[in-house]
Amino acid sequence: MLKSLFFGLSLLLVALPAWAGYDNPQLRVLLLTTRQPFSLVAKEGLRVQGIDLNQGQNRLDIFPQGRSGIEAAGNLLPRLSVHSKGLIGLIQPGQKATLWYDGFLEVRTSTEGAQVINHIDTERYLEGVLGGEIKTNWPIEAVKAQAVLARTFALYRRYERGAGAWHLKNGATDQMYQGKNVSDPRARFAIDKTRGLVVSYKGRLAQTFYHADCGGVTELPSALWDLHLPYYKVQEVHYGQNAPNARWQTFLSRARIREVLYKAGLAGDQIEQLEVKTRSESGRAAVIDFQGDYTQELKAQDFRRLVGYKKLPSLLFDVETVEGGFLFTGQGSGHGIGLCQWAAKEMAEEGLSFEQILNYFYQPIDLGYYGG
Repeated sequence: MLKSLFFGLSLLLVALPAWAGYDNPQLRVLLLTTRQPFSLVAKEGLRVQGIDLNQGQNRLDIFPQGRSGIEAAGNLLPRLSVHSKGLIGLIQPGQKATLWYDGFLEVRTSTEGAQVINHIDTERYLEGVLGGEIKTNWPIEAVKAQAVLARTFALYRRYERGAGAWHLKNGATDQMYQGKNVSDPRARFAIDKTRGLVVSYKGRLAQTFYHADCGGVTELPSALWDLHLPYYKVQEVHYGQNAPNARWQTFLSRARIREVLYKAGLAGDQIEQLEVKTRSESGRAAVIDFQGDYTQELKAQDFRRLVGYKKLPSLLFDVETVEGGFLFTGQGSGHGIGLCQWAAKEMAEEGLSFEQILNYFYQPIDLGYYGG
């Protein structure tokens, strides 16, 4: 039995044959920050703390009023707590589909606009993550591996940000969370079969980063985030060669490069040559030189962010000067740190278990049942 303090809170990881003692902690997930009107709906009626709604009312239109508060049903309040016996739907302007959520929704004011926060237990949260991060029709051991990583990631963020208004953002900076819209039987099966299981290192929750496709070699967290974690290694990965972005090319014109440099606060005129100045241990671009009347440099991760993650799927690339601009030829998709999802799919197809998949990408680690 391992017991340690984690962010001032007791974390217990115990090797048990089942998830006895796991209390399925509550999470707060930031779904939306907006200054625009939006609506909440429920097929089984809405209940709002502090507001008298008509019995069975199934729609609430909400109008953010800046620092003044949130207007709803003729009331102006700093915060709303919206409940229903069933699911609650979120409708945004211009959005084609209603997104449905378990738990309840909190709407609160912030300096950036109204925030919509989903209060939901961990295991139901995972139902909305698995289908947002991978295809749940992949081999079930790959789906189980994703469930364990997503659970660990969420619980780590819960303690790291415990005092804040929310624990996780919906999006690529944390995890893609699409609520009940993507919940399906295979996701629920993988979650149930790994219920409470987390990745730990020396009795503490691990930071479980993952990505789509490493392009044949993994990266260290320290290469991007100055974060030194001993259970990550640079290693060649011989799986996932059939991933959609296993090989890719992108052309960027000189005009586009100038736009990117201006956004970065650099001069963008007369860029004649672009080259990778330094690379990380894994071979990914670290610093890029822009040569013209004089030489400027920019961190490769900032360059990729400004160009767009879809346009430059990874930092594992070479670049050459061509007519009118520059041609980037690369491998993989994502930051390359931790589990490669497409490799995990192929590993599961070859019969590896989710435990074997996790131990391939994170070493040394332990798997155990979480109790906080």
